[in-house]
Amino acid sequence: MQRLSQPKQHPSKDHINEWIRLFQENGDDDAQTQLVLHYEKLVQSIARKYSKGRSHHEDIVQVGMMGLLGAIRRYDADYGKSFEAFAIPTIVGEIKRFLRDKTWSVHVPRRIKELGPKIKKQ
Repeated sequence: MQRLSQPKQHPSKDHINEWIRLFQENGDDDAQTQLVLHYEKLVQSIARKYSKGRSHHEDIVQVGMMGLLGAIRRYDADYGKSFEAFAIPTIVGEIKRFLRDKTWSVHVPRRIKELGPKIKKQ
């Protein structure tokens, strides 16, 4: 008889908050690893939205992971918001900062510069 695979159990909000507490108070690497593995697909989906298939997708994923780690360090459950409600804007903010600082350089071609306003000498 073939054994059917069981659906993967998702950790509860309380379990996630416990992992966050363990990491924040004790620097528990296992708790941090569990959080990163649990939210990896979330970070990848956000990164995919901002990379749009460009060559720097992996960079954006890594920046998103840094945003996730920052959210894990700074999250405070006492505010009453879920971790996801705090983490998503943090991840998006890191990605936008990366794109603004590293990829949105404006290069004006020389021919356009030459068409610019002429300065008259008096």
